[in-house]
Amino acid sequence: ARIDSILRTRGITETFPPEVIAQAESFGARLEPAQWQDRESLIDLPICTIDGADAKDFDDAVSLEDLGGGLLRLGVHIADVAHYVKSGTALDAEAYARATSVYLPDRVVPMLPPALSDNLCSLVPRQERLTMSVFMEINSTGKVVKRRLAQTVIRSWRRFTYEEIQTLLEGGKVPDVHKSIGEAVGRMGLLTDLLYKRRVARGALDFNLPEYKINADPHGRPLGVSLRPRLKSHRLIEEFMLLANEAVAT
Repeated sequence: ARIDSILRTRGITETFPPEVIAQAESFGARLEPAQWQDRESLIDLPICTIDGADAKDFDDAVSLEDLGGGLLRLGVHIADVAHYVKSGTALDAEAYARATSVYLPDRVVPMLPPALSDNLCSLVPRQERLTMSVFMEINSTGKVVKRRLAQTVIRSWRRFTYEEIQTLLEGGKVPDVHKSIGEAVGRMGLLTDLLYKRRVARGALDFNLPEYKINADPHGRPLGVSLRPRLKSHRLIEEFMLLANEAVAT
């Protein structure tokens, strides 16, 4: 009741207008091959998502290929929301009015209806998803020597938590990890160090600020506040997303 009250006093509603729900559900529950025929297929590429253990949706995924000769190709793959949410539609107007998803201790109020936010625009494992991909070829010094954008279709090989990636980076074992993904994660750890050093050398600021999490019981009552540890796996995603933003801007 308290959470509901907080939402109402801020004009945040958990329900969507019927026409918005209908529009979101009109795309169906699953993708069919005809929907990605004109896209570059990355279905066989080892791609994974890395998020917090309590994440409700997965909107970005990463891949890292060894091209030989000291070259790596980093791929950052973002759910192609614009494929579904067209300018001027009821979906677009509703998303614009909401501006963002709202995260609370016991729930998420999404910006888009669940048919999109929890399904078609969530890069869940072993399901085809439409994405926008940024490919960056990086040399042995950490310099991006080639950039490319593409409309793609992916099928995430695995959903990782930050803690699982940290275990792999430290040489530990995590169940159900394909050899190709494990090798890619190892390369990602080395690339993260290289990118961070290069960025700091350029004069970048690093705000290593503590992040806190409110621990709540099943009824949403706060039990306490804990400090989220800052792991190398967090930095890994940060570096890759920064590089993708730079690539798009360039």
